Amino acid sequence: MLELVVVLAAVSFVTVIPVVVGARVIGARRTEFVAALSAVAMQAALGAATKSFSSSAELAVLAAIVGGTAIYAIVLETTLLRGLFIGLIGTAIGIVVLMILTSTVPIGRDLVEAATLVPPTGVAAEALVPLG
Repeated sequence: MLELVVVLAAVSFVTVIPVVVGARVIGARRTEFVAALSAVAMQAALGAATKSFSSSAELAVLAAIVGGTAIYAIVLETTLLRGLFIGLIGTAIGIVVLMILTSTVPIGRDLVEAATLVPPTGVAAEALVPLG
């Protein structure tokens, strides 16, 4: 149960909070968490639908951008241009947060080395032994 709460908090931190920040920076009328959560959920559903119904990846991306812009504009009560910027700001912040999280969390070989106490690649074993 605790794992589910942690995963939901992480997903919220990476997806919804950047949209809230973007909406506040842009000056949307609705900047509360619930409005941003519903806009992100609608955009995710639209992205999944366009990906499954479109034969072209480029067309699916274009439809997701245009549809996401409209969703942000309607749900957060702002203009289409501001909705586009909210999506861009939210995406940029989300990418930066994901890059930070993935750079600080051991992944792949780093996780195996940490779990097995194997010296990291390129580090001599002598460097890990305390002197004295």
